Amino acid sequence: MCFVASMCLCVFVVKSNVQPTLPIVNTSERNASKAELMKKVRCELCACVQPARTYHCDLCGVCVHKRDHHSIWLDTCIGSKNQKYFMGALVALLFCCFYSSNLTLTTICHPTLMGGLLLIPDDCSDVFGDIHIAICFVSSVYTLMIAALGIFLLFQQLWLVTHNTTYQEWQQGQMGLYSKGCFRNLVEFFCGTS
Repeated sequence: MCFVASMCLCVFVVKSNVQPTLPIVNTSERNASKAELMKKVRCELCACVQPARTYHCDLCGVCVHKRDHHSIWLDTCIGSKNQKYFMGALVALLFCCFYSSNLTLTTICHPTLMGGLLLIPDDCSDVFGDIHIAICFVSSVYTLMIAALGIFLLFQQLWLVTHNTTYQEWQQGQMGLYSKGCFRNLVEFFCGTS
């Protein structure tokens, strides 16, 4: 139950941490003329000053720094402010999927004890004798398919993080332009020392 609560918390934080990119004005820009500021990259759609690695999302209607992708599951953009929480939600989703599927399958199938700690389903040959048990079995299989998709998304995110690249940059052929090495990229991402 804790993992379901943590997944809900991660999803809430992911949804609440996307904000439009505000123009970053440092001391040298304060002294610059208006014409010099206009030379900076501006979004054609929302006219905000875009720092490097900022992209506009057509679905959200805002510019997002280090925009990775627009999540159709959460209906929000995944960017620099919420990518860690998105990955945390994926981990919690995977745990919940595997746990619920294992719990259901060991209840309706004949379980066997593995390693003295874990029950795993052994014989599921008679699950289609009752329609309710069959529905539970098929639901567990679908849950495992969702978990497979979640594993793919998590490994894709980890692979992109190790290269300090967003999905958007990868699609544009800009793989590894900002990479500082696998270990340093991971430390900067998870510890926030950027």
